[in-house]
Amino acid sequence: MRLSKPLILALAALPILAIGGIRSAAAYTVPANLGGGYTGVPSVGYPDFYTDARVTFSKLSSGAYKLTASDSGRTFTFNTDPSHSWNVKDGDFQLTANFNRYLAFQNGTVDIEGYIPGYDGRGSLDYGYSGPYDVTNKAGNLYHADLVKFGIDLSPLGIGFMTDAATDTGWATQFMTSNESVWLYSTNIWNTILRNVALRLGEDTWSINITGMKAVTTVPIPAAAWLFASGLMGLFAARRRAVPATA
Repeated sequence: MRLSKPLILALAALPILAIGGIRSAAAYTVPANLGGGYTGVPSVGYPDFYTDARVTFSKLSSGAYKLTASDSGRTFTFNTDPSHSWNVKDGDFQLTANFNRYLAFQNGTVDIEGYIPGYDGRGSLDYGYSGPYDVTNKAGNLYHADLVKFGIDLSPLGIGFMTDAATDTGWATQFMTSNESVWLYSTNIWNTILRNVALRLGEDTWSINITGMKAVTTVPIPAAAWLFASGLMGLFAARRRAVPATA
Protein backbone atom coordinates (compact mmCIF):
# COMPACT_ATOMS: atom_id res chain seq x y z
CA MET A 1 0.00 0.00 0.00
CA ARG A 2 1.17 3.52 -0.77
CA LEU A 3 0.54 5.30 2.52
CA SER A 4 2.43 8.39 1.46
CA LYS A 5 0.15 8.94 -1.53
CA PRO A 6 -2.91 11.21 -1.45
CA LEU A 7 -6.63 10.56 -1.75
CA ILE A 8 -8.06 7.21 -2.75
CA LEU A 9 -11.78 6.91 -3.36
CA ALA A 10 -12.81 3.41 -2.44
CA LEU A 11 -16.41 2.55 -3.15
CA ALA A 12 -17.17 -1.04 -2.31
CA ALA A 13 -20.21 -3.29 -2.18
CA LEU A 14 -19.37 -4.71 1.23
CA PRO A 15 -20.98 -4.24 4.68
CA ILE A 16 -20.09 -0.82 6.03
CA LEU A 17 -17.81 -0.86 9.08
CA ALA A 18 -18.88 0.57 12.43
CA ILE A 19 -22.45 1.44 11.55
CA GLY A 20 -23.95 3.24 14.50
CA GLY A 21 -20.55 4.45 15.76
CA ILE A 22 -18.40 7.37 14.81
CA ARG A 23 -15.23 5.45 14.18
CA SER A 24 -14.53 1.84 13.26
CA ALA A 25 -11.83 -0.36 14.76
CA ALA A 26 -10.20 -1.17 11.44
CA ALA A 27 -10.35 0.13 7.90
CA TYR A 28 -11.51 -1.98 4.96
CA THR A 29 -8.64 -3.53 2.98
CA VAL A 30 -9.08 -3.58 -0.80
CA PRO A 31 -7.91 -6.57 -2.84
CA ALA A 32 -4.12 -6.72 -3.15
CA ASN A 33 -2.71 -5.03 -6.26
CA LEU A 34 -6.02 -3.69 -7.52
CA GLY A 35 -5.04 -1.34 -10.30
CA GLY A 36 -1.57 -2.85 -10.60
CA GLY A 37 -0.11 -5.83 -12.35
CA TYR A 38 -1.55 -6.39 -15.83
CA THR A 39 -2.59 -2.78 -16.42
CA GLY A 40 0.45 -1.10 -14.95
CA VAL A 41 -1.82 1.19 -12.93
CA PRO A 42 -0.52 1.79 -9.35
CA SER A 43 -2.04 -0.18 -6.50
CA VAL A 44 -4.57 1.43 -4.16
CA GLY A 45 -3.60 3.28 -0.98
CA TYR A 46 -4.90 5.65 1.69
CA PRO A 47 -6.90 7.69 2.53
CA ASP A 48 -10.01 6.41 0.74
CA PHE A 49 -13.80 6.31 0.68
CA TYR A 50 -15.90 3.19 0.09
CA THR A 51 -19.56 2.23 -0.10
CA ASP A 52 -21.98 -0.06 -1.90
CA ALA A 53 -22.18 0.52 -5.65
CA ARG A 54 -25.18 -0.36 -7.81
CA VAL A 55 -23.79 -0.65 -11.33
CA THR A 56 -25.70 -0.56 -14.62
CA PHE A 57 -24.27 -0.86 -18.15
CA SER A 58 -26.68 0.22 -20.91
CA LYS A 59 -26.89 0.55 -24.67
CA LEU A 60 -28.79 3.71 -25.59
CA SER A 61 -31.12 4.33 -28.56
CA SER A 62 -28.38 6.47 -30.16
CA GLY A 63 -26.12 3.41 -30.29
CA ALA A 64 -23.83 4.79 -27.58
CA TYR A 65 -23.23 3.11 -24.20
CA LYS A 66 -23.41 4.33 -20.60
CA LEU A 67 -22.10 2.88 -17.34
CA THR A 68 -23.47 4.20 -14.05
CA ALA A 69 -22.60 3.36 -10.43
CA SER A 70 -24.48 4.85 -7.49
CA ASP A 71 -25.44 4.60 -3.85
CA SER A 72 -27.19 7.14 -1.62
CA GLY A 73 -28.81 7.68 1.76
CA ARG A 74 -26.57 5.29 3.64
CA THR A 75 -23.39 5.34 5.72
CA PHE A 76 -20.16 5.25 3.71
CA THR A 77 -16.66 4.89 5.15
CA PHE A 78 -13.63 7.19 4.99
CA ASN A 79 -10.42 5.22 5.69
CA THR A 80 -7.59 7.39 6.97
CA ASP A 81 -5.04 4.53 7.11
CA PRO A 82 -5.03 0.70 7.22
CA SER A 83 -6.26 0.65 10.83
CA HIS A 84 -8.75 3.51 11.19
CA SER A 85 -11.91 4.70 9.46
CA TRP A 86 -14.71 7.22 9.95
CA ASN A 87 -18.39 7.00 9.10
CA VAL A 88 -19.66 9.25 6.30
CA LYS A 89 -23.31 10.01 7.03
CA ASP A 90 -25.99 10.86 4.43
CA GLY A 91 -23.61 9.54 1.80
CA ASP A 92 -24.34 10.03 -1.88
CA PHE A 93 -22.10 8.49 -4.57
CA GLN A 94 -22.73 8.96 -8.29
CA LEU A 95 -20.51 7.88 -11.19
CA THR A 96 -21.38 8.17 -14.89
CA ALA A 97 -19.15 7.04 -17.76
CA ASN A 98 -20.07 7.51 -21.43
CA PHE A 99 -18.83 5.38 -24.35
CA ASN A 100 -19.48 5.89 -28.07
CA ARG A 101 -21.07 3.32 -30.39
CA TYR A 102 -17.65 1.71 -30.87
CA LEU A 103 -17.26 1.29 -27.09
CA ALA A 104 -14.49 3.88 -26.85
CA PHE A 105 -14.60 5.89 -23.61
CA GLN A 106 -15.70 9.51 -24.06
CA ASN A 107 -16.13 11.23 -20.70
CA GLY A 108 -17.70 10.94 -17.26
CA THR A 109 -17.96 12.33 -13.73
CA VAL A 110 -17.79 11.09 -10.14
CA ASP A 111 -19.38 12.79 -7.10
CA ILE A 112 -19.32 11.98 -3.38
CA GLU A 113 -21.28 13.95 -0.80
CA GLY A 114 -21.92 13.55 2.94
CA TYR A 115 -20.55 14.57 6.33
CA ILE A 116 -18.12 12.91 8.78
CA PRO A 117 -19.33 13.12 12.44
CA GLY A 118 -16.57 13.50 15.00
CA TYR A 119 -13.78 13.74 12.43
CA ASP A 120 -10.78 15.41 14.09
CA GLY A 121 -8.23 15.14 11.32
CA ARG A 122 -6.95 17.62 8.81
CA GLY A 123 -9.38 20.05 7.21
CA SER A 124 -12.67 19.62 9.06
CA LEU A 125 -13.77 23.04 7.74
CA ASP A 126 -14.18 23.38 4.00
CA TYR A 127 -15.57 25.79 1.45
CA GLY A 128 -18.61 24.49 -0.36
CA TYR A 129 -20.43 25.94 -3.34
CA SER A 130 -22.38 28.32 -1.09
CA GLY A 131 -19.65 29.19 1.42
CA PRO A 132 -17.80 27.53 4.31
CA TYR A 133 -19.26 24.56 6.16
CA ASP A 134 -18.07 22.16 8.85
CA VAL A 135 -17.56 18.71 7.34
CA THR A 136 -18.25 17.13 10.75
CA ASN A 137 -21.88 18.23 10.96
CA LYS A 138 -23.10 19.39 7.53
CA ALA A 139 -23.33 17.32 4.35
CA GLY A 140 -21.48 18.82 1.43
CA ASN A 141 -19.24 18.17 -1.56
CA LEU A 142 -16.61 15.71 -0.34
CA TYR A 143 -15.26 15.03 -3.82
CA HIS A 144 -16.11 15.79 -7.46
CA ALA A 145 -14.04 15.10 -10.59
CA ASP A 146 -14.30 14.63 -14.32
CA LEU A 147 -13.29 11.20 -15.63
CA VAL A 148 -10.83 11.41 -18.51
CA LYS A 149 -9.38 7.91 -19.08
CA PHE A 150 -10.52 4.30 -18.88
CA GLY A 151 -8.61 1.12 -18.04
CA ILE A 152 -9.09 -2.44 -16.80
CA ASP A 153 -7.39 -4.89 -14.45
CA LEU A 154 -7.67 -8.67 -14.72
CA SER A 155 -6.21 -9.65 -11.35
CA PRO A 156 -8.22 -8.75 -9.41
CA LEU A 157 -11.02 -8.05 -11.87
CA GLY A 158 -11.77 -4.36 -12.15
CA ILE A 159 -12.76 -1.40 -14.33
CA GLY A 160 -10.97 1.88 -13.63
CA PHE A 161 -11.37 5.55 -14.53
CA MET A 162 -8.74 8.25 -14.11
CA THR A 163 -9.81 11.71 -12.93
CA ASP A 164 -8.61 15.10 -14.11
CA ALA A 165 -6.97 16.88 -11.16
CA ALA A 166 -7.70 20.23 -12.78
CA THR A 167 -11.45 19.65 -12.34
CA ASP A 168 -11.35 18.05 -8.87
CA THR A 169 -13.27 19.94 -6.18
CA GLY A 170 -14.47 19.29 -2.64
CA TRP A 171 -13.12 18.54 0.82
CA ALA A 172 -11.02 15.50 -0.15
CA THR A 173 -8.91 17.41 -2.69
CA GLN A 174 -6.71 18.60 0.19
CA PHE A 175 -5.13 15.11 0.17
CA MET A 176 -4.31 15.21 -3.56
CA THR A 177 -1.16 16.04 -5.48
CA SER A 178 -2.18 14.78 -8.95
CA ASN A 179 -4.84 12.74 -10.77
CA GLU A 180 -6.88 10.08 -8.92
CA SER A 181 -8.90 7.10 -10.13
CA VAL A 182 -12.09 5.23 -9.33
CA TRP A 183 -12.09 1.43 -9.56
CA LEU A 184 -15.18 -0.79 -9.81
CA TYR A 185 -14.41 -4.42 -9.08
CA SER A 186 -16.24 -7.74 -8.67
CA THR A 187 -15.59 -11.45 -9.11
CA ASN A 188 -18.48 -11.71 -11.59
CA ILE A 189 -17.98 -8.50 -13.60
CA TRP A 190 -16.51 -10.10 -16.72
CA ASN A 191 -19.00 -12.97 -16.91
CA THR A 192 -21.93 -10.59 -16.38
CA ILE A 193 -20.87 -8.02 -18.95
CA LEU A 194 -19.53 -10.39 -21.59
CA ARG A 195 -22.44 -12.83 -21.40
CA ASN A 196 -25.14 -10.19 -21.46
CA VAL A 197 -23.54 -8.07 -24.17
CA ALA A 198 -23.13 -11.16 -26.36
CA LEU A 199 -26.80 -12.07 -25.90
CA ARG A 200 -27.97 -8.54 -26.77
CA LEU A 201 -25.68 -7.54 -29.63
CA GLY A 202 -28.58 -7.46 -32.10
CA GLU A 203 -30.89 -5.38 -29.90
CA ASP A 204 -31.31 -1.62 -30.28
CA THR A 205 -31.33 -0.91 -26.54
CA TRP A 206 -30.65 -2.88 -23.36
CA SER A 207 -29.57 -2.48 -19.75
CA ILE A 208 -27.45 -4.82 -17.58
CA ASN A 209 -27.47 -4.67 -13.78
CA ILE A 210 -24.21 -5.90 -12.21
CA THR A 211 -24.62 -7.22 -8.67
CA GLY A 212 -22.03 -7.76 -5.97
CA MET A 213 -20.07 -4.78 -7.26
CA LYS A 214 -17.29 -3.06 -5.32
CA ALA A 215 -15.54 0.17 -6.19
CA VAL A 216 -12.17 1.66 -5.31
CA THR A 217 -10.35 4.83 -6.24
CA THR A 218 -6.59 4.52 -6.37
CA VAL A 219 -3.49 6.58 -5.69
CA PRO A 220 -2.57 9.26 -8.26
CA ILE A 221 -2.03 7.65 -11.65
CA PRO A 222 0.58 8.95 -14.13
CA ALA A 223 -0.94 9.02 -17.60
CA ALA A 224 1.90 6.82 -18.90
CA ALA A 225 0.85 4.04 -16.53
CA TRP A 226 -2.27 3.26 -18.55
CA LEU A 227 -1.32 0.45 -20.91
CA PHE A 228 -4.80 -0.13 -22.37
CA ALA A 229 -6.51 1.84 -25.11
CA SER A 230 -9.49 3.83 -23.84
CA GLY A 231 -12.31 1.52 -24.87
CA LEU A 232 -14.37 -1.39 -23.64
CA MET A 233 -13.19 -3.38 -26.64
CA GLY A 234 -9.89 -3.66 -24.79
CA LEU A 235 -11.79 -5.33 -21.97
CA PHE A 236 -13.29 -7.91 -24.30
CA ALA A 237 -10.00 -8.57 -26.12
CA ALA A 238 -8.10 -9.03 -22.87
CA ARG A 239 -10.72 -11.43 -21.58
CA ARG A 240 -10.47 -13.53 -24.73
CA ARG A 241 -6.68 -13.76 -24.39
CA ALA A 242 -6.98 -14.75 -20.75
CA VAL A 243 -9.38 -17.65 -21.38
CA PRO A 244 -7.91 -20.71 -23.21
CA ALA A 245 -9.90 -21.90 -26.19
CA THR A 246 -11.81 -25.16 -25.75
CA ALA A 247 -12.92 -27.65 -28.35
